[in-house]
Amino acid sequence: MPVTNTQLGIPRYRLLLMELVKHTPETHVDYKDLTESLEKVKTVADEIDRAVLGFKQREAMLRLQKKFDMQIIEPGRILIREGLVTKLCRKDRQKRQFFLFNDVLIYADWGPSGKYAKERSFVLTQIFVKDLPDDGKVVFFFFFYITGTL
Repeated sequence: MPVTNTQLGIPRYRLLLMELVKHTPETHVDYKDLTESLEKVKTVADEIDRAVLGFKQREAMLRLQKKFDMQIIEPGRILIREGLVTKLCRKDRQKRQFFLFNDVLIYADWGPSGKYAKERSFVLTQIFVKDLPDDGKVVFFFFFYITGTL
C-alpha cells in the first residue's frame, strides 16, 4: 500500500502541536485551542492506524486464502500467527503448517492440488493446550498437547 501525503502529514501535525502546547503557557489565549487541536489530531491518527491495521489484516487473509484449497476467510477472523510444527504421531513425526486465528487453530499439509489441505481445525473455545515437559528421550522445544472436540 503506497504511503500518501495525508499519512505523512498527520504525524508531523501531531509533533508540531505537541511542541506548541509544550512551549505555550496555560494562560495564553491560544492554549485551549492548541490542546483541543492536539486531541483531535491524536484521534484522527489513531483512526488511521486502526484502518491501516485492518487493511493489512484483510490483505494477509486474502494472501493466505490463495494458498488453501478450502475457505478460510470468515467474518471477523484474523490471522495471529503461522508456523511449521512437528506433529508426533503413533508411528512417526510429520511436519505440518499450523495457522492460529483469533477463533480457530488449523493445521494443514501441502496437498496434491499445490495448496494447503486442511487436516484438522479446532475451535479455540473448545480446546485445551497442555504444555509438556521434555521427557529426556526426545528433545523438543515448545512441546505441547492439544485436546478437545473437533
